[in-house]
Amino acid sequence: MTQSRGNKQIFHHQHFTVLKYEKLLMTTQLLTANNQLENSVVETP
Repeated sequence: MTQSRGNKQIFHHQHFTVLKYEKLLMTTQLLTANNQLENSVVETP
């Protein structure tokens, strides 16, 4: 019983880390897109 409970905790921790990583990735992509938008607006004569 203790072993399966430990495995569940490990799985939950990995899942949480993946979610956190995906959120970070999405935020980075949004920031990059915003920067590109601002740059294109500035460069337009």
